[in-house]
Amino acid sequence: MINKETHEEWLDKVYQLRPGYFFSFPKPHEMQIRLKSWGESLIWLRGREGEDWVSHFFSGLDGFHRLRELIQRVPREYHENVFKILAALRPRFLIESTLSTTTRIEKRWQQILGVRATAMEEYQKALAEARVLIFGAGKLGSRFATSLAQWNPQQLMIVDDEKITRNDIEESPAYAFFEVGENRGEALAKTINRMAGRTLAEGVNLSYEDLQGLRERIENSTHVFVAIDRYSPALYDKVNHIALEKKVRWSFLLVDGWDLYVGPTFFPEQSGCYHCLELTKKSDMQKPASYEAFRESLIRGEKAPDLCSPIAADLAAGFLAADAIHLFGLMPQRIEAEASLTIGRQLHVNLRTFDAYFHPMIKKPRCTVCGTV
Repeated sequence: MINKETHEEWLDKVYQLRPGYFFSFPKPHEMQIRLKSWGESLIWLRGREGEDWVSHFFSGLDGFHRLRELIQRVPREYHENVFKILAALRPRFLIESTLSTTTRIEKRWQQILGVRATAMEEYQKALAEARVLIFGAGKLGSRFATSLAQWNPQQLMIVDDEKITRNDIEESPAYAFFEVGENRGEALAKTINRMAGRTLAEGVNLSYEDLQGLRERIENSTHVFVAIDRYSPALYDKVNHIALEKKVRWSFLLVDGWDLYVGPTFFPEQSGCYHCLELTKKSDMQKPASYEAFRESLIRGEKAPDLCSPIAADLAAGFLAADAIHLFGLMPQRIEAEASLTIGRQLHVNLRTFDAYFHPMIKKPRCTVCGTV
């Protein structure tokens, strides 16, 4: 029920659109509420042609102007109609407050999260507790780390023991202002800290052969991402065993020539593990013995070729960074499993055809790794 008391109460409020929505004004007497540019509007309000109060009033619903001020932009004969319109818009589209508390940082968060920003406090709380460990600072790891830093986790640690090469400088923007020979992980951390305006990232010069060093870093993390340029089953196996033992979730990312693999994300005691994924992969092969022979040679020390192109790395890193917000927090209370790319499944994109597939992450009941931990 809208009455004079309701009007008076609303006049001292500040209104703005809920995160993810935006106003557009095709003409001065028209207002639209939209969720995207390429598509129809959700709301389309049209006043009388030649009257521009519609755009003047609704453009002021930005979280910085009280309704008492804005209503002066509307001819008095339309005041009652404006209150009725606000009453219709409030439940779905508008946020009200007594004071504007929207900061530049919150605006940035709203832009990143879109309509999910209604749960911004939950996401921020989860990220404030997130200690993220990334293996790899090459084409794939550097792109993923700089994208992930936009979420502003508590801490970002980057493990990589390689030196910057001329190829790194030419293929990875993060190294544009560094010299050949500098440590990649440390250089990448400096780039991220400049972007963040604070000490967010730390680069660690650590060999992937240092099992004790890997164990210490994984144990002190809440989430691990493996984003190296070369296929490395030896590292995947080590991370898998330690993550299971320490109950730390981790995510897999790979560019394998024309194929992108984003995820899955492994949740100890809740999902299958990397060994389960390998078993599923081999069950789909016609000649798994040839793959197993190649895999064993890599574990013995042979290096897989670098099949990661910079452009493919952009795509893969962007997919996983966009999904990362679903992976922090307590499962399932603060995780949107139904919306995630990598929870319970792996995204596979074939860049020859641009076909995309989801492969389910199946826990093998008799897995000799996660079934015994």
